[in-house]
Amino acid sequence: MRRVAAADYAPSKTPRYYQLNAINRTVEAIAAGQNRVLLVMATGTGKTYTAFQIIWRLWKSRRQRSASCSWPTATS
Repeated sequence: MRRVAAADYAPSKTPRYYQLNAINRTVEAIAAGQNRVLLVMATGTGKTYTAFQIIWRLWKSRRQRSASCSWPTATS
């Protein structure tokens, strides 16, 4: 399994427990090689914040990883 950045983008605002579950499970699925992930959250639960945290962690881990590792790419 690939190592993924654990630091949040906005350290002054910590994710709620359900946001943290969604972030971790999504990042773990992508690191395990899953190409598609569906994230469903109710209205007002911070979907934008959660999505940004997922993107931030994946972006940071991509910058820190070596060039020899493969990374899933978006397909149309």
